[in-house]
Amino acid sequence: MALGAGWFPDPTGVFQQRYWDGETWTEQTRPYKAPPEAERSSSISTRLVATPPMDSAQDDPLPAAPASTGDTPNTGGGSRRGSWALIGIVLVVLAAGIGGYAVWRISLDESARRAAPQEALLGSGGPDNAFGSPNDTSGSATVSVTYSVSVNGYQENELEADADITYETPTGVQQDEVDDGWSRTFTFVRGEFVYISVQNMTEGTVSCSIEVNGTTNAANSSSGEFKIATCDGRAE
Repeated sequence: MALGAGWFPDPTGVFQQRYWDGETWTEQTRPYKAPPEAERSSSISTRLVATPPMDSAQDDPLPAAPASTGDTPNTGGGSRRGSWALIGIVLVVLAAGIGGYAVWRISLDESARRAAPQEALLGSGGPDNAFGSPNDTSGSATVSVTYSVSVNGYQENELEADADITYETPTGVQQDEVDDGWSRTFTFVRGEFVYISVQNMTEGTVSCSIEVNGTTNAANSSSGEFKIATCDGRAE
C-alpha cells in the first residue's frame, strides 16, 4: 500500500519521526508528538503497518528534503535554545561567584583597616608592651619624656622669676616661671615632637635638656640676660 507524504517512525531505530515525501525518506526529523487520545490507538496501528520501508538499495538513503509548504520540519532550533539556556546558567553562576569574592575581599580589607589603629596603639611589641616594658621599651607605643631646666644666676628682686620657660606637652604648649632648677616628666606617643625653651632673666647661665626613657635626647645652654636656650627633638 503506497502512502502519501508525512511523518513516520524513523526506520534507523532512533526514537524520533522522519519525513516521508511519498517516494523516499528525507533528512528531516522531529521528536515524537503525542496525538490526541481519540486518535492515538488508530494512528499507532496504522503507522506500524504502513510505515514506508527503508530502501537499502539507494546510494543516498536520506537525500536533501524538498521545500515543504505544509507542516514545517524541526530544524534543530530546540537544541540551540537549550545550548543558549545552558550558557546563560553558566554565566549566572560565574557572575555570582565573582560577586561573592568581591564582597569577601571588601569585607577583609575593611577588617584590616579597622584593626590598623589598634595595632598602631599597641606597637610592634604587642599588648604586653602597649604602655612600655621595664626591660624593653623599643617596641612600645609611648615613651617617657623628662624636661629639665637649671639657672645659674638670680634676680636681685626676689619677687621676680629667674627664667621663663615654654614647653610642649601631650595636650599642648605650656609656660612657667622658674627659679634655680625645674623638672617635669610626661608620657608622649613615640615619634611626637618635644620642645622646651628657657629665657634667662639674670646675668648668669640657663640650661635645658630633654631625656627620652632616661636617655638624653637634646641639651643646650645660654648666658646673659634675656638670652634663650632651646632644646627640641622627637620622642624616640
